[in-house]
Amino acid sequence: WLFYVDEIPEYKEHIHGKRGYHSQTEIIWKVGMDAGGTWMKVVANIIKKQDLLASPSRKGRRSSYSDGLFPNKFQDSGVKKCIPIAMIQYCKESYDNLEIIIRETGLNRIAHTPIYDMKLGLTYMGIGTAASTCPCIWCILPKVLFSDPRYMFEGGDLRTFKGIQDQAAAYQEAVLGHTGKRKLSSKDYQSCEHAPLFEQEMEDFLFKFIVQLVPPMELHLLLGLANDAIKALEQVLKGLYFAATLTRWLLQCRVKKSQYHGGQFNGNMTKRVLQGAPRLRMLLSRDITPKLDVLLQTMEQLDIVRHSCFGQTLDDGFERDIKILGELWVKAGLSVTPKAHALFAHVT
Repeated sequence: WLFYVDEIPEYKEHIHGKRGYHSQTEIIWKVGMDAGGTWMKVVANIIKKQDLLASPSRKGRRSSYSDGLFPNKFQDSGVKKCIPIAMIQYCKESYDNLEIIIRETGLNRIAHTPIYDMKLGLTYMGIGTAASTCPCIWCILPKVLFSDPRYMFEGGDLRTFKGIQDQAAAYQEAVLGHTGKRKLSSKDYQSCEHAPLFEQEMEDFLFKFIVQLVPPMELHLLLGLANDAIKALEQVLKGLYFAATLTRWLLQCRVKKSQYHGGQFNGNMTKRVLQGAPRLRMLLSRDITPKLDVLLQTMEQLDIVRHSCFGQTLDDGFERDIKILGELWVKAGLSVTPKAHALFAHVT
């Protein structure tokens, strides 16, 4: 089963008209993609940019009949105002499938900000998997150097759309002459295997840095880092025979793992666990080992970073907070994954 909107540019104008946007109103289309359960979903949220020159919001004005039901109740960024673009059953996140979806919907003919997780993002940009030599969407730094102090907070040379296109073209040419039974490695081509599917009609688009148009995925990075830290903490606690304390602490935090994604904590649960780190310190009291202490410090610092730059406001010291987290992360023996690399090197 599937459905899809087959002419996004016209659909966009229709929605803008229904919501009463002025032609000069600055609008951001946030388009999300994800294959979860048995469905591939493509959805959009239309966000009205608010600044000093923006027209006033509806708040404080009495609603009229033409405003429709509950005009002030739902946020533009919320699920209640989410606009379905495509839903396709039993569809994998392959490059070929994404290419068909974009072509048939006309998604590549409207300006939008893509929102997806790391796995789909790599495919969308034509880059190899997270196990590739250069698995970063935004730079060409090899993953073996992610934890190197020289590059940890700087990253490598930034990727451009033109750079990926050129490297992918060279890789595809090499594939044609490849006679081996296994797939040709793309390590010599900065892990670029296909041209990016993300396109924009703007001047010098091909020479734009990826990070200028594709922002790091906030929730995905938070979930990845938090669950990595929590998993390491659980292993240490069980190794020290503190399993009962661990269970008691998680009950006090009012959390349980999701049945999906390998049994991880979801967004709200993750926040509760991070905020509950000081409580675990109290439960352990004098039994805290140096290893446990560093892990707890890491979790507490991750929560500080969440407050300083993962919300709607940006703290002045967010760069310092991220650097402290990175140093604790390595000290705790945690792996600098592509998600951790994205936070340490590219969020700032």
